[in-house]
Amino acid sequence: MNLLFSNLDTTSKLYKDPALSNIFLMNNGRYIAKKVKGSPEIHQLLGETWYRRRSTELWKYHKNYQRETWSRVLACLRDDGLQHKGGVQKPVLKERFKSFNAMIEETHKTQSMWVVSDEQLQSELRVSVSAVVLHEVN
Repeated sequence: MNLLFSNLDTTSKLYKDPALSNIFLMNNGRYIAKKVKGSPEIHQLLGETWYRRRSTELWKYHKNYQRETWSRVLACLRDDGLQHKGGVQKPVLKERFKSFNAMIEETHKTQSMWVVSDEQLQSELRVSVSAVVLHEVN
């Protein structure tokens, strides 16, 4: 199993986009974890500790995906440098929104071609991305 995960890790590095690399690791890691959990013999052989460790790694890939995808986009929404002499600098604000919209469009264009094979993982990603974006907007 360690060799399998080592090969997956090596293969993930072939992707130029770090976010896609994490999607690859999540897709494959989730598939393996489900197969292990669904087979009492394999699950018993590998043990609950192995399963929990893999689940933790999947969560790490999830967080890395969020960071790689959304940190730049959400930086546009921060209010650093918007205030000047007690007022909002409208040209800076306008440029931030323009950048935000362009980055959202680019992210959508790129990631709409990606596949997340597990429906539960799709749902988890949607919920977590929504939570991160809405937290920054509010």
